[in-house]
Amino acid sequence: MNIYFRHVFLLFFMLFISFNLIAHEQSIAKLELNQTGTSVRLNWQVGLKDIARLAQFDNDGDGNIQWKEVLQNPSELSRILKDNLTIYTQVNQCHLAIQSIDLARLSNGNALEINSWAECQSPVTKVHYAFLQALDQLHVAHIRANINGTEQRYLFRNSDRNFLLDDKSNLSDQSNQQSSFVQFVYQGILHIWIGIDHLAFLVILLLSARTSRHSFKHSLKRLLVFASTFTLAHTLTLISASLNWIQLPSWFVETIIAASVAWGAFCLIKGGRSIDTPTVFGFGLIHGLGFASVLSDLTGDLSANVLLLLGFNLGVELGQLVFLLVLLLLLSWPIKSLGITTVARWLSAPIMLVATIWMVERIADVKFLPI
Repeated sequence: MNIYFRHVFLLFFMLFISFNLIAHEQSIAKLELNQTGTSVRLNWQVGLKDIARLAQFDNDGDGNIQWKEVLQNPSELSRILKDNLTIYTQVNQCHLAIQSIDLARLSNGNALEINSWAECQSPVTKVHYAFLQALDQLHVAHIRANINGTEQRYLFRNSDRNFLLDDKSNLSDQSNQQSSFVQFVYQGILHIWIGIDHLAFLVILLLSARTSRHSFKHSLKRLLVFASTFTLAHTLTLISASLNWIQLPSWFVETIIAASVAWGAFCLIKGGRSIDTPTVFGFGLIHGLGFASVLSDLTGDLSANVLLLLGFNLGVELGQLVFLLVLLLLLSWPIKSLGITTVARWLSAPIMLVATIWMVERIADVKFLPI
């Protein structure tokens, strides 16, 4: 029994370390720049947690940032804007000034909507963006620029600093479709690999597909059915939501995603019948809505460019496939040594606990876990 305990402990320890290495909530921001004549308006939606990484807003030290605490620090917000966002014409720099601050919502949580303005005597030609440059290698920002009626879109990455508004990196430019497609394949892979709740559900899928009653070959076929069903379901809702055919509150979607993980883990713990194909399909529909919320922040209105949607979805599928293959290899020895029932129950218990905490966090809009 002691050797069994050591094996299971080692397995759980490896998965725990792996999850914590890849668990990282992607930082996403949105910018909208509009110029009419000499008047420039800039709308910047940025995560409240991301802003707090550059300034101290928790005045009362309770660990939570309140709206009133943000309003009490206008100088800090002005400094952050000045240090991280600059716009230029061919002649000179245009100096931005904050006009108003509102609350917003992004896929990664509560956000600030910072509205600023500037007077530019000629059209804006360059945007300099340096937010979280040294702190977060995964930060991205979608910008939509409308300069005197000409609209262009860009996806800032951490490696970028300056964008020319007539640059070929414009996401709307047909000549740049290939590189834009590759960018969004990468973003889809990245979203899966740092999305700890989606990874946890994939663990449940794999453990549910393996049964002690059937051969490895039969279990592998069952896993392929589960993975294909999950892919079909979340592809349907990813496309539907991205094209604005379906809209649900993000807190509700994220809560149901956590519930899917908790329920799948509970089924494995209690033994007997694990989750089945219809259940996988139903939960896949919800996971697709979660993918869509991230994609919306990355692209704005995606209905104008379905190719980017397909690239993101392809990235999600590739990320899932690689993760499942690696997980299958990692679990092969423990399952052979301890049996699928033991491994499934020991892994499902902490997963169910964490998923239940996620549900509470997302319903109550509080934070207990770092993942």
